Parts: sequence; structure tokens; C-alpha cells
Amino acid sequence: MCHSIQPDPAGHGKEGLEHLAEFMMDNVSNLTSPNNISDTLTANVVVTNHKTVGNYIKYLCDAYVFYGVRRYEVYVGKLYQKEVDFIAVRGDEKIYIQVSDDITRQETYDYEAMNMQERLFEYFEEANR
Repeated sequence: MCHSIQPDPAGHGKEGLEHLAEFMMDNVSNLTSPNNISDTLTANVVVTNHKTVGNYIKYLCDAYVFYGVRRYEVYVGKLYQKEVDFIAVRGDEKIYIQVSDDITRQETYDYEAMNMQERLFEYFEEANR
């Protein structure tokens, strides 16, 4: 794929793509944008711009080297005044997540499962009113 990449306005082609892929692998769990990536690359290694970075990201995604994800806002919270470990929100969608590091003891499993089951029951009961 690198052989068919055209140079960006600063004359970087293959080199820019390789530095971009490296940057994206190093920052895979961080929020990024073509603007902040081009600023970082320009400050450290390769002079480029956000349009070139955006195009290169598209090429990498089209080649299934990387893929975009839609993120959730995550909160620790309560549902109907009772504990829910995490609430993940994206637009109108909400996901309630109950977490335990060990549910091998039956009473722990019962507590965690029943707590979540009660929250879901209350949620659907209210939604159907």
C-alpha cells in the first residue's frame, strides 16, 4: 500500500503514512483527530496537515489496518436510587453495567445479578407506564 501513496504538500508520502500508523498504534486508546495528529507529527517528525492525515486515516481504515469506533460517555451512577456500577451513554442509548471481580460465592452472584435485574425491571416498568 505504501508504494501507491502520493506525497503530501510537504513532499512526504510513505514516510508520513508510516509515522501516522505508528502514532495511531501508540495512541490507540486515546481520542484523536486529524488536527491534533498533524500538529503532533509536524512538531516531532513530519511536516503535514490535517487534510493529508485525514486521507491517510481513511486509507488505513479502508485497508482494515485501523477502524473507527463510536465512543460512549461513561458514568458511575444510580438507577432509581440504587447502585449501578457504570452507565454508558451514546446519544439516546444507555447501557447499564454491573461489575464484580469475583462472583464465585453464591451470595455475591445473587447480590450483583439481583441488583441489576431489579434495575432492569424498574426501568421497563416505568417505560411501559
